[in-house]
Amino acid sequence: MQDINDNIEVLNKLEITIFDFYYNFDELIEENFNPNLYIISNKEGCLYVGISENNVWTRWFNTGTSHIFDYPIGKWNGRSSIGMLVAENQPRSLNWEVDLREYDSRLLKKIEEKLIVIYRPLYNSVYRPPLTESERIKKNKYRIDGFPEDIWDKMDRAFGDIFS
Repeated sequence: MQDINDNIEVLNKLEITIFDFYYNFDELIEENFNPNLYIISNKEGCLYVGISENNVWTRWFNTGTSHIFDYPIGKWNGRSSIGMLVAENQPRSLNWEVDLREYDSRLLKKIEEKLIVIYRPLYNSVYRPPLTESERIKKNKYRIDGFPEDIWDKMDRAFGDIFS
């Protein structure tokens, strides 16, 4: 992933797969590394940029507003557009990249906004410039059968900061 070059220091960084994020996070994370921003991408590009002011693993897998929940046990279900995308694209989504970063928490919202503008993630709607036609085609490639094409953007707008 491209770095932002406005003298915003990345305090720490780790790139892992979604599989390792879920199953091996505690073993892979270094002591004193508290990631608070995540970028989800695959070989075709950036899918989502988000922040967590607390524990990023918990934000993804273990709270009432997590992106993914495990019910029934062993089957992932999504609560957000990116969570549904990951859950519905298993097992291939387990190889998608999670770029975990730690920034100064006072700058976190501004950094998230800037990265969304730079990376143009397909499943963020807040801050992202409108999708181009080629981006819409790419996004529809991941569409879950039975969901109208605009459901992802409607969900993001409806839930706002809950899923960012």
